[in-house]
Amino acid sequence: MLFRSPLEAIQVAAQAQGLFFPVDIGSRGSCQVGGILSTNAGGNRVLRYGMTRNSVLGVEAVMPDGTVVSRLGKMMKDNAGYDWKHLMIGAEGTLGIVTRAVLILQPEATSRDTALVALDGFPEVIELLKRCRRALGARLTSFEAMWRDYFELVTGKLGIGRNPFPEWRPVYALIETMGTDGERDREALMETLAAFAEDHPHAEMVLAQSLAEANQLWSIRDASGEATRAMMPAAGFDVSLPIQAMDGWVKDLHARLRGHGLSVFQTFGHVAVGNLHFV
Repeated sequence: MLFRSPLEAIQVAAQAQGLFFPVDIGSRGSCQVGGILSTNAGGNRVLRYGMTRNSVLGVEAVMPDGTVVSRLGKMMKDNAGYDWKHLMIGAEGTLGIVTRAVLILQPEATSRDTALVALDGFPEVIELLKRCRRALGARLTSFEAMWRDYFELVTGKLGIGRNPFPEWRPVYALIETMGTDGERDREALMETLAAFAEDHPHAEMVLAQSLAEANQLWSIRDASGEATRAMMPAAGFDVSLPIQAMDGWVKDLHARLRGHGLSVFQTFGHVAVGNLHFV
């Protein structure tokens, strides 16, 4: 039954056992587990845990002729022939319908810290990401970017989450760390942000002081569905490109669309892994 249940059901079931399923996306309450396998969904924690395929050990699928092919292995290392499951994951049902899967769970982290940083431009986003990866290592689970067009629509017009800063800024970075030593993990994030602030005094940042505050910050990033509906009719795109190319690509795209009389955009995404969403 879990396979036809929302992703959130898997997360809750794992948590009840002191475990953690790392795939996480904003539609966790409605997207089905079968769907995330079929599309090889990424989500908010690809930076540390990889795409959905990285959290799958085996699958069973029904082929177009009705044949059931089962490879429900439970071993991390299995070189007995072709790794067949990777043909099915991400194939979106074109090769067969996945009906069962063996998922990889992780030990539940004992610490989770979330920060939101307001920046003057995308070059600062890149520098902050480099510093976070260097200083935080495996603690860094998420690094999301939201341009002002998306952030202002969500927190201003839709009233989801809130803007904790006195003015709108060109771009925002949402950072999450997870670990096993709460005090040291939090200190590592605070020290990283403080060092960045010394070199970039115009940067503004807030660090969530509770799970409720962390969820409020994440609600902004998770509101992409509501934001798209608020713009309908709209066209949405999921674009992968090198991080160094993002700033120029976004500026060029905005300029070209304005030249066609279009002025309402949403720009956000998983910049740390080279993925942007544009509406």
